[in-house]
Amino acid sequence: MFLVLSVRDAMVVRGNPNLQEIWDTQPHHNVTMMKGSIRFIDNAKLCLSVIRDFVEHVHIISGKKPIIPHTTNGYSAICMYS
Repeated sequence: MFLVLSVRDAMVVRGNPNLQEIWDTQPHHNVTMMKGSIRFIDNAKLCLSVIRDFVEHVHIISGKKPIIPHTTNGYSAICMYS
């Protein structure tokens, strides 16, 4: 489920118990967020490494940091950490 909760969030990924992947941002897909930031909340099988890889390829013009609570994402998945 993708929601916009407030004007400070350009993208919210929340409450997806089986989500394991986000769309591919490489090599030719550019994602730019003019306002707001990104928020990932309560995605049980979405590994933090997948989220971090996605966020690294998103250009956030507002300069706001993504909100990615490590306790609510990836807690039911077998994740590879580097």
